[in-house]
Amino acid sequence: MKANVHTIHHYEDEPELLRWIPGVLFNRFWSRFPQWVQDEGAYEEHDETRTTFALEQDATKHVIEYRLYKRLDDFNRQFAENAKVADVALIDVWTRVIDQTVWPYTAMS
Repeated sequence: MKANVHTIHHYEDEPELLRWIPGVLFNRFWSRFPQWVQDEGAYEEHDETRTTFALEQDATKHVIEYRLYKRLDDFNRQFAENAKVADVALIDVWTRVIDQTVWPYTAMS
């Protein structure tokens, strides 16, 4: 059975802080829709930048691919070259200023 691949492209300048996101997303699907999870969802951390898991809904297999980018140029290139209509982009829009207050980038300009 051919799978539909849905990719979440996530740009984050501190990716080590967000490696938990695909696991939480997978666990949320599993707790809400356990019938969608076959073979423990085939959850796999390929490396520190790519995680995949599988869901099956109404005999249609879906693979959720989570890609984490630390460099904006990598994100821009990969998203431009590989994004499909149903893909999602998550972009880090926060920055820390000297006093440790967190501000959006737009407030800094």
